[in-house]
Amino acid sequence: MEKRFESLDIAKCIAIFAVIILHTIVYMPVAAVTSLLMGATMLFFFLVTGYNYKAGRDVKTSIIKRAKRLLVPFIVYSVVINIIWALIAIFADGMSMQQVMYNIKEFYTGTIGFSKTEAPENVLSCVMPYWFLIIMFLASAIFFPIVDYALKSIKRISLISIGMLLITALSVKFNVNLPWHIEITPAFVVILLMGAYAGKKQILVKLQNIKGAKRAGIIILTIILTLILAITCGSTRLVSNNIWGNFGGISVFISVVQAIIQFVMLVLISEMIANTNKIKKPFRWIGENVMH
Repeated sequence: MEKRFESLDIAKCIAIFAVIILHTIVYMPVAAVTSLLMGATMLFFFLVTGYNYKAGRDVKTSIIKRAKRLLVPFIVYSVVINIIWALIAIFADGMSMQQVMYNIKEFYTGTIGFSKTEAPENVLSCVMPYWFLIIMFLASAIFFPIVDYALKSIKRISLISIGMLLITALSVKFNVNLPWHIEITPAFVVILLMGAYAGKKQILVKLQNIKGAKRAGIIILTIILTLILAITCGSTRLVSNNIWGNFGGISVFISVVQAIIQFVMLVLISEMIANTNKIKKPFRWIGENVMH
Protein backbone atom coordinates (compact mmCIF):
# COMPACT_ATOMS: atom_id res chain seq x y z
CA MET A 1 0.00 0.00 0.00
CA GLU A 2 1.31 3.45 -0.94
CA LYS A 3 2.48 5.50 2.03
CA ARG A 4 0.53 8.66 2.69
CA PHE A 5 2.46 11.61 4.06
CA GLU A 6 0.63 13.17 6.99
CA SER A 7 2.80 16.27 6.78
CA LEU A 8 1.71 16.88 3.17
CA ASP A 9 -1.97 16.63 4.10
CA ILE A 10 -1.44 19.02 7.03
CA ALA A 11 0.44 21.43 4.76
CA LYS A 12 -2.47 21.39 2.32
CA CYS A 13 -4.80 22.26 5.19
CA ILE A 14 -2.61 25.24 6.15
CA ALA A 15 -2.60 26.33 2.49
CA ILE A 16 -6.41 26.17 2.38
CA PHE A 17 -6.62 28.45 5.42
CA ALA A 18 -4.24 30.82 3.62
CA VAL A 19 -6.59 30.78 0.60
CA ILE A 20 -9.53 31.68 2.83
CA ILE A 21 -7.62 34.53 4.48
CA LEU A 22 -6.40 35.77 1.10
CA HIS A 23 -9.93 35.96 -0.30
CA THR A 24 -11.65 37.11 2.88
CA ILE A 25 -9.50 40.15 3.62
CA VAL A 26 -10.09 42.24 0.53
CA TYR A 27 -7.56 44.93 1.33
CA MET A 28 -4.36 43.57 2.81
CA PRO A 29 -2.53 45.98 5.12
CA VAL A 30 0.76 45.27 3.35
CA ALA A 31 1.37 44.05 -0.20
CA ALA A 32 3.96 41.63 1.20
CA VAL A 33 1.22 39.85 3.16
CA THR A 34 -0.68 39.17 -0.06
CA SER A 35 2.53 37.94 -1.67
CA LEU A 36 3.28 35.71 1.30
CA LEU A 37 -0.17 34.12 1.30
CA MET A 38 -0.31 33.72 -2.47
CA GLY A 39 3.03 31.95 -2.51
CA ALA A 40 1.82 29.63 0.24
CA THR A 41 -1.38 28.72 -1.56
CA MET A 42 -1.88 28.43 -5.31
CA LEU A 43 1.72 27.71 -6.28
CA PHE A 44 1.95 25.24 -3.41
CA PHE A 45 -1.05 23.25 -4.66
CA PHE A 46 0.53 22.90 -8.10
CA LEU A 47 3.74 21.64 -6.48
CA VAL A 48 1.77 19.07 -4.50
CA THR A 49 -0.07 17.92 -7.63
CA GLY A 50 3.24 17.44 -9.39
CA TYR A 51 4.69 15.63 -6.38
CA ASN A 52 1.89 13.06 -6.47
CA TYR A 53 2.55 12.19 -10.12
CA LYS A 54 3.57 8.59 -10.77
CA ALA A 55 5.72 7.87 -13.81
CA GLY A 56 4.23 5.89 -16.68
CA ARG A 57 0.65 7.14 -16.46
CA ASP A 58 -1.38 6.96 -19.65
CA VAL A 59 -1.45 10.48 -21.07
CA LYS A 60 -4.93 10.33 -22.64
CA THR A 61 -6.51 8.79 -19.53
CA SER A 62 -4.82 11.32 -17.25
CA ILE A 63 -6.02 14.29 -19.30
CA ILE A 64 -9.59 12.96 -19.49
CA LYS A 65 -9.58 12.42 -15.73
CA ARG A 66 -8.40 15.98 -15.20
CA ALA A 67 -11.08 17.31 -17.52
CA LYS A 68 -13.80 15.54 -15.53
CA ARG A 69 -12.38 16.75 -12.24
CA LEU A 70 -11.72 20.36 -13.25
CA LEU A 71 -13.70 21.39 -16.31
CA VAL A 72 -17.02 19.78 -15.39
CA PRO A 73 -17.25 21.67 -12.05
CA PHE A 74 -16.20 24.86 -13.85
CA ILE A 75 -18.88 24.52 -16.54
CA VAL A 76 -21.69 23.52 -14.17
CA TYR A 77 -20.90 26.11 -11.50
CA SER A 78 -20.28 28.98 -13.90
CA VAL A 79 -23.48 28.28 -15.84
CA VAL A 80 -25.54 28.24 -12.63
CA ILE A 81 -23.90 31.46 -11.41
CA ASN A 82 -24.51 33.17 -14.74
CA ILE A 83 -28.18 32.14 -14.82
CA ILE A 84 -28.74 33.46 -11.29
CA TRP A 85 -26.92 36.70 -12.11
CA ALA A 86 -28.85 37.14 -15.38
CA LEU A 87 -32.21 36.75 -13.61
CA ILE A 88 -31.23 39.32 -10.98
CA ALA A 89 -29.88 41.69 -13.62
CA ILE A 90 -33.03 41.51 -15.75
CA PHE A 91 -35.79 41.45 -13.14
CA ALA A 92 -34.21 43.42 -10.30
CA ASP A 93 -31.87 45.83 -12.09
CA GLY A 94 -33.77 46.23 -15.34
CA MET A 95 -30.79 45.33 -17.52
CA SER A 96 -31.53 44.56 -21.16
CA MET A 97 -31.15 41.05 -22.52
CA GLN A 98 -28.56 42.35 -24.98
CA GLN A 99 -26.39 43.71 -22.16
CA VAL A 100 -26.81 40.51 -20.15
CA MET A 101 -25.67 38.37 -23.09
CA TYR A 102 -22.74 40.69 -23.71
CA ASN A 103 -21.61 40.39 -20.09
CA ILE A 104 -21.92 36.61 -20.15
CA LYS A 105 -19.87 36.51 -23.36
CA GLU A 106 -17.23 38.65 -21.68
CA PHE A 107 -17.23 36.30 -18.72
CA TYR A 108 -16.17 33.37 -20.89
CA THR A 109 -14.04 35.15 -23.48
CA GLY A 110 -12.73 38.30 -21.76
CA THR A 111 -9.92 38.63 -19.24
CA ILE A 112 -10.97 37.85 -15.70
CA GLY A 113 -10.48 40.08 -12.69
CA PHE A 114 -8.95 43.53 -12.76
CA SER A 115 -6.71 44.43 -15.64
CA LYS A 116 -3.29 45.89 -15.00
CA THR A 117 -4.55 49.42 -15.62
CA GLU A 118 -8.24 49.67 -14.81
CA ALA A 119 -11.17 48.00 -13.10
CA PRO A 120 -13.53 45.76 -15.09
CA GLU A 121 -16.66 47.21 -16.65
CA ASN A 122 -19.05 44.58 -15.33
CA VAL A 123 -19.54 42.51 -12.24
CA LEU A 124 -19.10 39.16 -13.95
CA SER A 125 -15.59 39.94 -15.13
CA CYS A 126 -14.33 40.27 -11.55
CA VAL A 127 -15.75 36.95 -10.37
CA MET A 128 -12.55 34.95 -10.55
CA PRO A 129 -12.54 31.79 -8.43
CA TYR A 130 -12.49 29.79 -11.65
CA TRP A 131 -9.04 30.69 -12.97
CA PHE A 132 -7.46 27.98 -10.82
CA LEU A 133 -9.54 25.24 -12.49
CA ILE A 134 -8.84 26.52 -15.99
CA ILE A 135 -5.09 26.92 -15.51
CA MET A 136 -4.75 23.63 -13.63
CA PHE A 137 -6.39 21.78 -16.53
CA LEU A 138 -4.37 23.54 -19.25
CA ALA A 139 -1.11 23.08 -17.34
CA SER A 140 -1.93 19.40 -16.75
CA ALA A 141 -2.74 18.91 -20.45
CA ILE A 142 0.80 20.09 -21.27
CA PHE A 143 2.43 18.45 -18.25
CA PHE A 144 1.27 14.84 -18.81
CA PRO A 145 2.68 14.44 -22.35
CA ILE A 146 6.13 15.82 -21.42
CA VAL A 147 6.72 14.89 -17.78
CA ASP A 148 8.23 11.41 -18.28
CA TYR A 149 10.55 12.77 -20.97
CA ALA A 150 11.53 15.76 -18.82
CA LEU A 151 12.28 13.65 -15.74
CA LYS A 152 14.84 11.54 -17.60
CA SER A 153 17.56 14.04 -16.71
CA ILE A 154 18.12 17.27 -14.81
CA LYS A 155 19.30 18.86 -18.07
CA ARG A 156 15.97 18.17 -19.79
CA ILE A 157 13.81 19.43 -16.97
CA SER A 158 16.01 22.53 -16.59
CA LEU A 159 15.87 23.48 -20.28
CA ILE A 160 12.11 22.88 -20.51
CA SER A 161 11.49 24.84 -17.31
CA ILE A 162 13.62 27.81 -18.36
CA GLY A 163 11.90 27.89 -21.76
CA MET A 164 8.41 27.88 -20.28
CA LEU A 165 9.26 30.47 -17.64
CA LEU A 166 10.64 32.69 -20.40
CA ILE A 167 7.33 32.43 -22.25
CA THR A 168 5.45 33.63 -19.16
CA ALA A 169 8.08 36.29 -18.45
CA LEU A 170 7.63 37.66 -21.97
CA SER A 171 3.86 37.73 -21.50
CA VAL A 172 4.44 39.93 -18.45
CA LYS A 173 6.91 42.19 -20.28
CA PHE A 174 4.58 42.72 -23.25
CA ASN A 175 1.43 42.91 -21.10
CA VAL A 176 -0.29 39.96 -22.78
CA ASN A 177 -3.91 39.60 -21.63
CA LEU A 178 -5.65 36.45 -22.86
CA PRO A 179 -9.05 35.14 -21.71
CA TRP A 180 -8.81 33.78 -18.16
CA HIS A 181 -5.15 34.86 -18.28
CA ILE A 182 -4.18 31.54 -19.83
CA GLU A 183 -0.85 33.13 -20.74
CA ILE A 184 0.33 32.14 -17.25
CA THR A 185 -0.08 28.43 -18.05
CA PRO A 186 3.59 27.74 -19.00
CA ALA A 187 4.81 28.89 -15.58
CA PHE A 188 2.39 26.53 -13.87
CA VAL A 189 3.60 23.66 -16.04
CA VAL A 190 7.03 24.38 -14.55
CA ILE A 191 5.60 24.28 -11.01
CA LEU A 192 4.09 20.87 -11.80
CA LEU A 193 7.42 19.67 -13.19
CA MET A 194 9.26 20.90 -10.09
CA GLY A 195 6.80 18.99 -7.94
CA ALA A 196 7.22 15.83 -10.04
CA TYR A 197 11.00 16.10 -9.77
CA ALA A 198 10.72 16.50 -5.99
CA GLY A 199 8.54 13.40 -5.94
CA LYS A 200 11.04 11.42 -8.00
CA LYS A 201 13.80 12.39 -5.56
CA GLN A 202 11.58 11.59 -2.54
CA ILE A 203 12.12 15.03 -1.07
CA LEU A 204 9.36 14.52 1.53
CA VAL A 205 11.14 11.50 2.96
CA LYS A 206 14.33 13.53 3.24
CA LEU A 207 12.49 16.43 4.88
CA GLN A 208 10.89 14.05 7.38
CA ASN A 209 14.33 12.94 8.48
CA ILE A 210 15.23 16.47 9.53
CA LYS A 211 14.62 16.76 13.26
CA GLY A 212 15.04 18.99 16.27
CA ALA A 213 17.15 22.13 16.15
CA LYS A 214 18.12 21.61 12.51
CA ARG A 215 14.46 21.53 11.46
CA ALA A 216 13.68 24.64 13.52
CA GLY A 217 16.64 26.43 11.99
CA ILE A 218 15.56 25.61 8.43
CA ILE A 219 11.99 26.73 9.20
CA ILE A 220 13.26 30.08 10.52
CA LEU A 221 15.53 30.47 7.48
CA THR A 222 12.73 29.72 5.00
CA ILE A 223 10.40 32.17 6.77
CA ILE A 224 13.07 34.90 6.61
CA LEU A 225 13.79 34.21 2.93
CA THR A 226 10.08 34.19 2.10
CA LEU A 227 9.53 37.51 3.87
CA ILE A 228 12.52 39.05 2.10
CA LEU A 229 11.18 37.98 -1.30
CA ALA A 230 7.66 39.12 -0.41
CA ILE A 231 8.78 42.54 0.84
CA THR A 232 11.47 43.40 -1.70
CA CYS A 233 10.13 41.69 -4.81
CA GLY A 234 6.41 41.46 -4.13
CA SER A 235 6.67 38.08 -5.84
CA THR A 236 3.56 35.96 -6.46
CA ARG A 237 1.46 39.04 -5.70
CA LEU A 238 -1.46 38.31 -8.02
CA VAL A 239 -0.51 35.51 -10.38
CA SER A 240 -4.12 34.94 -11.43
CA ASN A 241 -3.87 38.29 -13.26
CA ASN A 242 -0.34 37.63 -14.54
CA ILE A 243 1.09 40.06 -11.97
CA TRP A 244 4.07 38.25 -10.47
CA GLY A 245 5.91 41.01 -8.66
CA ASN A 246 7.75 44.31 -8.83
CA PHE A 247 10.39 43.37 -11.42
CA GLY A 248 8.33 42.47 -14.47
CA GLY A 249 9.25 39.21 -16.18
CA ILE A 250 12.09 38.51 -13.75
CA SER A 251 9.46 38.21 -11.01
CA VAL A 252 8.19 35.01 -12.65
CA PHE A 253 11.50 33.29 -11.89
CA ILE A 254 11.59 34.75 -8.36
CA SER A 255 8.06 33.47 -7.70
CA VAL A 256 9.06 29.91 -8.58
CA VAL A 257 11.94 30.15 -6.11
CA GLN A 258 9.54 31.48 -3.47
CA ALA A 259 7.13 28.60 -4.14
CA ILE A 260 9.89 26.03 -3.61
CA ILE A 261 11.08 27.73 -0.41
CA GLN A 262 7.54 27.86 0.96
CA PHE A 263 6.97 24.23 0.04
CA VAL A 264 9.88 23.28 2.28
CA MET A 265 8.69 25.66 5.00
CA LEU A 266 5.10 24.35 5.04
CA VAL A 267 6.14 20.70 5.01
CA LEU A 268 8.57 21.15 7.91
CA ILE A 269 6.01 23.11 9.96
CA SER A 270 3.46 20.42 9.17
CA GLU A 271 5.89 17.73 10.27
CA MET A 272 6.02 19.41 13.68
CA ILE A 273 2.19 19.43 13.83
CA ALA A 274 2.12 15.76 12.77
CA ASN A 275 3.99 14.88 15.96
CA THR A 276 1.14 16.32 18.07
CA ASN A 277 -1.76 13.85 17.99
CA LYS A 278 -4.50 16.15 19.33
CA ILE A 279 -3.75 18.94 16.86
CA LYS A 280 -2.93 16.94 13.75
CA LYS A 281 -6.25 15.09 13.32
CA PRO A 282 -8.44 17.99 12.09
CA PHE A 283 -5.58 19.35 9.97
CA ARG A 284 -5.00 15.96 8.38
CA TRP A 285 -8.71 15.38 7.70
CA ILE A 286 -9.07 18.70 5.89
CA GLY A 287 -5.86 18.10 3.94
CA GLU A 288 -6.96 14.64 2.83
CA ASN A 289 -10.12 16.10 1.32
CA VAL A 290 -8.49 19.01 -0.50
CA MET A 291 -8.17 18.79 -4.28
CA HIS A 292 -4.69 18.02 -5.59
